[in-house]
Amino acid sequence: MIHFGTFASGDTVMKSGKDRDQLIREKNVIGFEMESVGVWEVFPCIVIKSVCDYADSHKNKDWQDYGAVCAAACTKAFLGYWNSTKRIIDAKAEEEELRERILKSLHFPEMNQRRSIVASEAPSTLKWIFGGSSPQTFDSRSSDDGRSDNDSTEAADGSTDQDSDLGEHSDEVGDSHDYYEKRTRVPKHLNVDNHWHEHETLEPSLTEKHGGNFKTWLTSDQLIYWISGKPGSGKSTLMKFLLSDPRTLAALEKWHEDVVIVSHFFWKPGSSMQQSFKGLICSIAYQLLSHDPNLIGYLHDTTATFRKSSPSDWDQDQLCKSLYSYQDQTSQTICIFVDALDEARPGQDTLDTLQFIKSMVSPKIKICVSSRPEPLFKHQFSRYPHLQMHELTRLDIFEYSKANLRQLTILDSQELDLSELAWKVAELAEGIFLWAVLVTQSLVRGLNNGDSEQEIEQRLNDMPKDLMSLYRDILRRSAEDLLIYQKYVSTAINLMRIAFTRKSPFSQVTAFDCMMVMEPDLLESYAVLGNQVSNAELDAKTEVMRKRLNSGCPGILGVIPSSWAVVTAWCRRGQEHWP
Repeated sequence: MIHFGTFASGDTVMKSGKDRDQLIREKNVIGFEMESVGVWEVFPCIVIKSVCDYADSHKNKDWQDYGAVCAAACTKAFLGYWNSTKRIIDAKAEEEELRERILKSLHFPEMNQRRSIVASEAPSTLKWIFGGSSPQTFDSRSSDDGRSDNDSTEAADGSTDQDSDLGEHSDEVGDSHDYYEKRTRVPKHLNVDNHWHEHETLEPSLTEKHGGNFKTWLTSDQLIYWISGKPGSGKSTLMKFLLSDPRTLAALEKWHEDVVIVSHFFWKPGSSMQQSFKGLICSIAYQLLSHDPNLIGYLHDTTATFRKSSPSDWDQDQLCKSLYSYQDQTSQTICIFVDALDEARPGQDTLDTLQFIKSMVSPKIKICVSSRPEPLFKHQFSRYPHLQMHELTRLDIFEYSKANLRQLTILDSQELDLSELAWKVAELAEGIFLWAVLVTQSLVRGLNNGDSEQEIEQRLNDMPKDLMSLYRDILRRSAEDLLIYQKYVSTAINLMRIAFTRKSPFSQVTAFDCMMVMEPDLLESYAVLGNQVSNAELDAKTEVMRKRLNSGCPGILGVIPSSWAVVTAWCRRGQEHWP
């Protein structure tokens, strides 16, 4: 083919010679085709004309036929390209439609509920996980009692030795002893107890080895990390923090570029999908497919995929096999966070979850899990890099308690040293963040009631030291102080017990349910007689019930913001032991 030059085809007549000259310079064209501009007004088109049309005036018959053949060949090639492009566009549209259909079939309403309601970290807490001290700009550090609350807690970067393809490590953990000592050292200025020396720590077993540094794990080829801790020590809060903090992804990208982060939060008081292994794999598959359309090829192997509309349509074993095939062949690097393994349904679901974790890890996929330090999980994960939350959160609890005591206390409490009170809470909590939260709330109520220093000290010292006893104490205090709300709280708790016993997919209790039970006239009018009740009236009555539940049993019951205002028990596992 002989290329003479480029012709410009326009949708309007260009009369300006100056504009044509500019296009000639910019586009390197040798001519303009403007005879068919009227066609554009009927329908958008591209006009391809033979170069011989522009050579006719030269009356050179030697090459006009050849030019015409070249133009015809160009037109034929362009039409072929046009059709193939359309086929590609149609194929992409069909693939996207299939992807949306599969995503919809994998999704369940409570998929993100647990993560959403987990409390965010308090300011200046949990930063130690990345090997740095808490920031010095934390508002509550500017002590109004004349004391400096500034005692840096800098974590040393420990190291672990990988001795297997799953990232097993030896007993050597670098500077973890120094790191642990700094995390548990008593701030010099507090002098909470005179017999403590300046560098004494709050734990006797300083020589105990602690797990490998988390930041090192993120950047290394080690594949499993275990976050363990006592009930209420803040494991879920830490997991949520790690998922949202940009330093997590930044560290992972030192391991591999373009890492995708996915997560799942088990929740025992939640729905069946929130407790089950199937909920885990549907959640993971949904998130992976959202990030990587290539997963479609592993999920869509039969025409049956088109008939799937919900998680119940997926076969659990087939979905697992699809994920394993994807794991084996994908080039995508992935980090999976799985929270609260101990809240998965006991028995086969827990065992399937553990097997899934072991099977999914690969040179391209690493997994961080959290759980209570129960024997089953110790046996599975203690040989991998790990940390124990309840032994590393002393200063986090101190910062949280101090901030809330200052920010939520309405009455003037100048006679009280709130920093010292917060440190006593941190000391008594023994790493149990939930205990510290509930106790701090009680102290705030006492301060706002005008309790004296002696009464506040007595209130703190009388607090039960274990969570279940503390819950019973909160219930007793609520019954004494807010007797008017007792019937609402009792109704909610009884409904929750019935729902948990039922173990159905619809086992959640809502503020609407409680409101209907407590107002039989409205229930009869709405449900039996079928009378119309306005949405505004129902919303208003439900909001009143929400406030009654939150006020009637603070610390035990709470209402999750949602379209149905779901009631939950903050004590979670403790429900099983209620009388």
